[in-house]
Amino acid sequence: MKKIPLIIAALAITVVSCQKMPTPQSVSLNASSKIVSPGETVAVTAQVAGANTLNWTVSPTTSVSSVYAITTETTNYLTFNEPGIYTVAVNTRNLPLDSIH
Repeated sequence: MKKIPLIIAALAITVVSCQKMPTPQSVSLNASSKIVSPGETVAVTAQVAGANTLNWTVSPTTSVSSVYAITTETTNYLTFNEPGIYTVAVNTRNLPLDSIH
């Protein structure tokens, strides 16, 4: 059975407001597995400092399903259905969130 290599990338985007200096953000990603068989699910966890919202992306997007796109959750679950090399990235932002969900 073919294995799928997984490339983990972390991107941080700083949000700039009119009168405040941006808070530096740092992100690191850890995957439960970096080489998987088609159909297997990988848990990718982002360790984030200075941000509360994450935008998860996978490239290429074909044959991949994920639990979250934009979320406050730091762990996303990705299922890769076809062999290939995939890049997982997360953009972070610090957004004002209300306490009611």
